[in-house]
Amino acid sequence: MEETLLRYQNQMVPAVILIPGTQGSLGIGLEKIRDNVEKAVGVDILSKKEG
Repeated sequence: MEETLLRYQNQMVPAVILIPGTQGSLGIGLEKIRDNVEKAVGVDILSKKEG
């Protein structure tokens, strides 16, 4: 799966949405969203850290 994600990582289309499997979330989808938001905004606004 990682090879497919890397292939489409910097393309606008198609949108690749990761859905948790039967064993639950691995956190990969949220990590990718956080990375993209940080790239767009310039800071990690989704972090739960207080500081």
